[in-house]
Amino acid sequence: MPRLLATAFFLLLGGATLAQEMIESVTISTDSADYISKPLPPEFRGSNLYFVLESPDQEVQLTVVTKPEANITKFSLVPTPGYELKDSVLKVGNNKYVAILKFTSIFTVSFPKLVFRLETPETTHTEERKLYPYIFPKLEELNPQIEVFNGQEVRLPLPIDDAYFLKYDEYKKTEGILEYKIVKGDKKPLLVIKPNATGNQMLTIGLASNRPFLNKDGVVETKLFDFGIDVRVVRSKFNYLNFSEQTYFFEPRGEKPITVWFDYNPLIQLNKTYRIEDQETPGGRLIGELYTRAYVENQNRVIATLRTYSLHQKEEGFLYLKEGDRNRFFTNFNIVPKPYIEKVSILRPGKEWTENKAVYPNEEIELKIQGTGLDRSEITFMDGKYKAIPDTVRKNNEVRYFTLKIPADIKERSIPISLNQNTTSFELLVNEYQRPRKLDFVTVNYGDGEHAMTSETFFKPALYQNEIGDVVISFHNDKIDGEELYGTQFLNIEIRLWDKQNRQIETREIEDVKIVPDKNSIRNSGYNHDNESALIIRLNDVLVNKTYDLRPWSKIEIIIEHDKTKYNGSGFKEKAEIYRSENVAADIEVSFPAGLLAKNIGEPGIGSLTGLSVASMANFTFYKKNQIKKVQPLRLGVGFMALNAINSITGSNAESDIGIVALASFQPLHSESKVNFPIYAGFGYLFKSESLFLLIGPGIKFTF
Repeated sequence: MPRLLATAFFLLLGGATLAQEMIESVTISTDSADYISKPLPPEFRGSNLYFVLESPDQEVQLTVVTKPEANITKFSLVPTPGYELKDSVLKVGNNKYVAILKFTSIFTVSFPKLVFRLETPETTHTEERKLYPYIFPKLEELNPQIEVFNGQEVRLPLPIDDAYFLKYDEYKKTEGILEYKIVKGDKKPLLVIKPNATGNQMLTIGLASNRPFLNKDGVVETKLFDFGIDVRVVRSKFNYLNFSEQTYFFEPRGEKPITVWFDYNPLIQLNKTYRIEDQETPGGRLIGELYTRAYVENQNRVIATLRTYSLHQKEEGFLYLKEGDRNRFFTNFNIVPKPYIEKVSILRPGKEWTENKAVYPNEEIELKIQGTGLDRSEITFMDGKYKAIPDTVRKNNEVRYFTLKIPADIKERSIPISLNQNTTSFELLVNEYQRPRKLDFVTVNYGDGEHAMTSETFFKPALYQNEIGDVVISFHNDKIDGEELYGTQFLNIEIRLWDKQNRQIETREIEDVKIVPDKNSIRNSGYNHDNESALIIRLNDVLVNKTYDLRPWSKIEIIIEHDKTKYNGSGFKEKAEIYRSENVAADIEVSFPAGLLAKNIGEPGIGSLTGLSVASMANFTFYKKNQIKKVQPLRLGVGFMALNAINSITGSNAESDIGIVALASFQPLHSESKVNFPIYAGFGYLFKSESLFLLIGPGIKFTF
């Protein structure tokens, strides 16, 4: 016994280990390095496979080694966002698999991972490795010297490629006569510089990563590299106006005035309109008009009205404020299209981006909002009622990313999306889940208690020895919704009856069964309860042939499946077979034993052979336990026998006699014929001879 327990413990322990992990190692190989999966520091957010790419669309080799004892019969990759599988997975050796991957937008995937499907003779198992891809920004050749005007704020595009994880500055830093910060531009990072005095200065700028990486010594680090730029600050030949904002939204034809602020200049005239052009000489393109309204003394600033007539980017050059054709001041700021949302897409784990705006309670989704002027815009959901987490890395004027968790108890049927506190035409439509749940919430009771349709009871036909008073199908709607929501279940039921000879005697279909999750579901109030079905179906209410009238070895077949038209072709299907069984069956049979060896008890000798006799008996048939209509070879019978009843046929001179007998017969097991040739053995009492006798021999049996 201890040895048996030890063996069982070893098997259970081995099975548990195998179920937990079948993969020994995962390696990503680039042209310059091999990266093996391993535990990483906490800064890597639970990832276990760190690797560095040289380009965002680089091809790498993936090598997976499984544990030798795993006995893998089939290995495959489950598609996930961020990469493409080139060709197919190759098996090299007994437990090694190799594939070529090409990364596609891997740095835009929120939680990248590799998912493996491993099949064994016993089960199908999945494992995942959370990826931590990294790419270092590359600084191209930089012009080491620039010239700016004192008080002028300039934005210098930096020739940095692959700046996916570059850390940008929230506030300006001061070094010598310069204020500066690194900000994100539409295409390249921007160096924002504003001098506060004239002179020359070598500005040294340190770049850092917004996510940690491993340096060449394997130490976690965020510092990238430094670069320098020589800045020469000169006095301007015109007066530079420094506006409080660097970007204003374009209002076509100047129809809507924009209130602006700029630093006070003693040469500026109040209550005066200045023409804004894009070139110093006369005849420039009209960009806008500026009307100076008032001087705010406590802030040393001027408030003015700006009307826009054209778009402008600071990179295109300065803007000039003119009286007529005479230059008075110069400045620079962006005039960009007014923010608007053009498209909203939704991403779910393991799926592709979709423009279908349907969302479901309790799910977490990633949103991609595309349009114009989004970088500095405020995007809210349901006027800020539902908080979305913005992605601060993937962000520019054309696209914004958010992660949004839909509350499980949400009452609204839609979530409007607002841009800068203005409601847009876009909204997320809150739908109730309508997913097929496995049919474990459906039970069948045929007299032996309730059994779930998915239980082991119906893995094979169920046998019931007593009369089947009724069969009750119950729907436990409290089991439909739990941690995961499934919603209303639409089912179809088919019932078939078969007689002992396996002939179908009745078919009934119950369609459009609608089962709604019970009141304990957090979404119960949101579900449509119209035409909701009863939670109990009694088969005798719908059958013509009642279950209590079924003869032994009749069969009831119940098929329950989802209405696939409600679930885009998906759903579950279960079948239950119930037999009314018996252990012993009694019937009447007539047989014609011939050549029986009969011996009267008390008389000398071995007895004599009888002629053709006639026997009419109550016969008892015994069935094998837990098997369908499988009979035992031995049968018992009690009845009457007429010995030598047909002497004229056999030519026998033996005397006829009638007796009561008890016989055991050995029947052929594999014959379905009404005529069989059993072997008899038994005893009885002859009325004419008034004696007990024994008999043994063959016979011919006719069954009715």
